[in-house]
Amino acid sequence: MAVTSDDPTQVLPRIPRQVGPPSIERDAAEVAGPTADAPAETADDAPAAEVEVVDADADVDAPADVGSTAAGPSAEDEQAADAGPLEPAVPAPALDSAGELAEVPPPPEPLDAPWLATVAWTVPAVIMAAVGAIGMWSAPLSVPELTTWRFAATPWRDFWGLLGEQGGAEAPYLVLLRGFATIAGTSDVALRLPSVLAMTAAAGLVAALGVRLAGLRVGFAAGVLFAALPATARFAQDAGPDALALCAALAATLLLARLLSAPTGRGYVGYAVALTLLGLLHVAAAIALMFAHTVTVAVVRLPARRAGTWLLATVAAAVPVVPFAVLWIRDLGPVTRGAAGALSWAAVRDMPGDALGGTLLAGAVLALAFVGASMRRPVTVATVWLFTTVAAVAVASAFTPLWEPRYLLATVPALALLAAVALRRFTLARGLMVMLAVALLGVAGHVAIRGPAGHGPATRTVGAVLGAHVQPGDAAVYGAVGGSDQRASRLAVARYARAGARPADVLARVAPGGTGGADVAECTGIEVLGCLGKPARVWVVRAGTLDDPLAGLDAAKQDALRTAYAPVQVFRPAGFTVGLYRRTTG
Repeated sequence: MAVTSDDPTQVLPRIPRQVGPPSIERDAAEVAGPTADAPAETADDAPAAEVEVVDADADVDAPADVGSTAAGPSAEDEQAADAGPLEPAVPAPALDSAGELAEVPPPPEPLDAPWLATVAWTVPAVIMAAVGAIGMWSAPLSVPELTTWRFAATPWRDFWGLLGEQGGAEAPYLVLLRGFATIAGTSDVALRLPSVLAMTAAAGLVAALGVRLAGLRVGFAAGVLFAALPATARFAQDAGPDALALCAALAATLLLARLLSAPTGRGYVGYAVALTLLGLLHVAAAIALMFAHTVTVAVVRLPARRAGTWLLATVAAAVPVVPFAVLWIRDLGPVTRGAAGALSWAAVRDMPGDALGGTLLAGAVLALAFVGASMRRPVTVATVWLFTTVAAVAVASAFTPLWEPRYLLATVPALALLAAVALRRFTLARGLMVMLAVALLGVAGHVAIRGPAGHGPATRTVGAVLGAHVQPGDAAVYGAVGGSDQRASRLAVARYARAGARPADVLARVAPGGTGGADVAECTGIEVLGCLGKPARVWVVRAGTLDDPLAGLDAAKQDALRTAYAPVQVFRPAGFTVGLYRRTTG
């Protein structure tokens, strides 16, 4: 209905109306019908100055009055037409650089203050530092750690010769630790401190990678889960290259995630450097990660030019690692059925609990990870990293014994990331409750790794047994020359038996020195009787749990001991057998 002003000089503003869907407009027009009380106007009746004010409820398709038709569209009409519909237009879906539809981003974070991005990685790092530092002195050095101690405690003048003979693929790490030991010393805490620092950085990198892939909540949850697992604490308190290698692997993976979305020359250089450091620290981990990243690049279907640049960076990183890879392959041993690292159904079944620190804990983490696993673009990196690492180690373990937690350590951050993605589906409160439950399931594992045999054999207990029972004039006999048995037992005695409680190493041709001389030459054959002499008591120190401490010894050692000595007492610390024998003949 047309409404006009009584004052012909007064121009009333036009009220724009919002147009609904066509179907609704047609229904409204049919219901309203023609306006009964609107008298027909002609051009002669309508004043020229009058401007029609359209009722907001009128049909836009109704014929306009003659007067307004003659006047033509007003300025307000043109502005309304230029403004377009008042309802916002829905943007078209964007295409990513690979030509695929980008995944619809998740809902905005409930707390998205800029400082939370820093909190998301600093809190997990602080938690990891605390967890790694607590009780890092409790568990004794394992046998591999004792080997590390031997290199760290060897004077520089003898270090390079020892490194050339026995350093192998771990030579870069051993040089690094030897330099660190010059400053910090060779105590158990000092030897493990680099690993604690590296795992602390790794926790922050896990969180940063999670933030990059799926947002603040996922990054924070992934970092906290990673820091709470006993597996990370176990290797944070290990005097070995594994924690440092994991930190380098996470840095390379984070850089790859950035390169997939925003490639830069500096990013490719950093990626190559991180891969090189990883290869120098841990050849096996570098091979597995390169395989995982290759699959990732293939899955996301990068453009040929960017994929070629990534390949050049990877090849450049691999070149310095080749000599150490050759040494690593040379030192690989054959698979022995039932031996540590051999692949079997029982080993596969037990590995989740062994690698993560408990069967129930492993079940909970694996369940969350499988829910969060996806080949969608944001989490492809973590999913591929998990499954390709397991597959690569399993295949390699068919030829050489690699089915051990240290070679599967790279799966831990991937599991934490995928579990955090699953937690994103819960409310914040429920997600925190699940994380607390996972942490509680890991308490028993944390206690175990800090026990007397937390890192394997109870090497410190061997020294305690000797310290409590050794008498002046006692002698010691170790396992077969050059074998792992003799190496482990000599190192344990050299490290944890105090100087006055070490039985004389009568069969050694050369004094073993302060680090035990793990592969020292010994008297053999008919020389054994002359070198052994006639001590009143002999200690037999063996690696492994044996019913008979003399079983498996060299024939000459067995004959000399069984003929003139009788067993007095046998001690069996975890992973060792220590037997005391007393002379029975003159």
